[in-house]
Amino acid sequence: MKRLIIKSFLLLLPFLLLSGYFIIEDPMKIIHNTKDPTSPGVLMNDRLFVARHLIKSKAKYNAFILGSSRSKSFKTAAWAKHLPSSSKSYHIGVNDETLYGIERKLNYLDSSLYKPKHVLLLIDHRLLSLTSDQTAHIFREYYGFTGETAVSYYQRFLIAFLNPDFLKAYINYLRYGTIGKSANYLWDPGFTFSEENGDIFYSRMDIGIANDSLKFYKDNAATFHNRRETTSKPLMNAEAKRLMSKIKKIFDKNNTSYKIIITPNYDFVKLHPSDVTFLEQFFRKEHVVDFSGSNEMTESLGNYYEHKHFKPYIANRVMAISYSSQLRTKTTNIETKKTSN
Repeated sequence: MKRLIIKSFLLLLPFLLLSGYFIIEDPMKIIHNTKDPTSPGVLMNDRLFVARHLIKSKAKYNAFILGSSRSKSFKTAAWAKHLPSSSKSYHIGVNDETLYGIERKLNYLDSSLYKPKHVLLLIDHRLLSLTSDQTAHIFREYYGFTGETAVSYYQRFLIAFLNPDFLKAYINYLRYGTIGKSANYLWDPGFTFSEENGDIFYSRMDIGIANDSLKFYKDNAATFHNRRETTSKPLMNAEAKRLMSKIKKIFDKNNTSYKIIITPNYDFVKLHPSDVTFLEQFFRKEHVVDFSGSNEMTESLGNYYEHKHFKPYIANRVMAISYSSQLRTKTTNIETKKTSN
């Protein structure tokens, strides 16, 4: 019996040591408070960061930017120009956001001391296609917003940490300080984070472009794939409409001033007309602006850092158009390219 216990302990020892390291050193940035969700090393679950900030902050936020990582180009200071002077905004856009996640965050804001009096909601075909919580630990919604147990939530991170491929990449990072391109959930993006308002800046890319834009785009040419305008499949299924209905109820309850912007993505994918029609009818046309597909915003490669994220000046133009008193009643007042050109 004693020998069996010793063997069992020896078999469990690596797991116990790794689990102890997981708790004490917090490599996944989930146990101790983290002031910067973009810090180099293990990619943090930014949903957890946002939740903790909102729960602990004493700032009286009443204006919120929501969306995927594409929302990073929309800065709170630029948005403030279109809001009353009494507004105090915070950016809660997260990586690979879902429609489900949008609803859960707004539900928390509605049930907390924060009241969403102003909302800028950035969506696209990718976000609208995701109507449930993601299974990957890095994109999992904070358990306090979803009803998932804490044990189930944090277990995902421990399992991910114990993955041999992750451990190999992580140990190499600790030894050499370098991150291989194939290292899952490890990064060193060169971002700058504003703790006050949640804005994220592409500092390293901005410096590279300012120093030599031709070299920057030459070095990153492989990220810009060939494209032609296509239309997404209809995405407003029963679950998507149910989530949209819950979002609309929160807006109505708080008398929220909001804009829903379909972002100008590099991929030239036009949101399906039936989805645009639904959004316009459900939220009213003056609240919905469509910049998807091939148009003056999306045509130039120079408007993008890479194939997924456009630059802040594009976001500023988008906001100027969207909040303009001369905004057309149709989806957008930018002209899409005519096929005859």
